[in-house]
Amino acid sequence: MQKSLSILMLMGLLFTAPGCATIVTGKYQEVPITSNPAGVKVQVDGKAQLEAPGEFKLVRNKTHTLVATYPGAEPQKRTLKHGMQGMFLGNILIGGGIGMIIDVVSGASDELTPKSVHFDFTPKGQELERKRVAYIKEFKAKHPKKYKSRVFAIQHGLVLKGMTKDDVTASVGSPVRVETKKHSEIWYYGNPEAFKYTFKKDKVESVRKLTKKK
Repeated sequence: MQKSLSILMLMGLLFTAPGCATIVTGKYQEVPITSNPAGVKVQVDGKAQLEAPGEFKLVRNKTHTLVATYPGAEPQKRTLKHGMQGMFLGNILIGGGIGMIIDVVSGASDELTPKSVHFDFTPKGQELERKRVAYIKEFKAKHPKKYKSRVFAIQHGLVLKGMTKDDVTASVGSPVRVETKKHSEIWYYGNPEAFKYTFKKDKVESVRKLTKKK
């Protein structure tokens, strides 16, 4: 009798529980957009437009293209990719069969990356963007089917483990300070956020965000 009651309760949970990710995150994701200077016009998927700072509310299960424009400068382009988020994996772990179906259909199982986008139209930012575009073009020609995550990171000004020094320079520019040790080299960066990247054998071994002193 007790076993039958337990089975009935479990079935009730499976058939009445909504998607876990759908409840917590929903099918849309709010993506903050910032720029330097403020007021840069940003269009998403050739449709909606805003003036930074602002945010787009975008469906999670589709790739989105952002194009920023500023008077007298070349447009800057960013791509938001989608992939499975941890909340959906939680549904699998707890056996939420119905929840998984709802999450996949609604798109709530996905998450957009990166979670925020910044456009830099200062003279320094424009110069770095030109270098990124040229570097990515050459990189793709050499590695047409490899290192897609690295290309994506460089486009967004990010640094990943395993990047070469040339990759890092193309992505975030030259360091403000370099510290050489016996078996490693450390590159320090300042604005807009402080980071240090540790290289071993000329490849990034670790990435650390630094806390700025007040």
